[in-house]
Amino acid sequence: MAGPFAEQFMTRLQEIERTGDVEPLAALFADDAESSNLAHHDPTRGPDGTRRFWREYLNAFGKVRSKFHHVTETDTTAVLEWVSDGELP
Repeated sequence: MAGPFAEQFMTRLQEIERTGDVEPLAALFADDAESSNLAHHDPTRGPDGTRRFWREYLNAFGKVRSKFHHVTETDTTAVLEWVSDGELP
């Protein structure tokens, strides 16, 4: 079941997909956050890395829309599974 953090993440991911502005989603991440992508060897780190990670995600598509299928959240962990449908730039 989705809790408040997972709900915010889902809402903001879909928002950045519509607007292209990564700031609303990046604001959810801690200053020491690490984000990784299997296509890159090293994770991005910190606020600038988080912004770069999500900009690169958006830039991979001309249009993209994510649909969430399985969401579980506890006090300390959230697991979200989703499928993104998109068009190449």
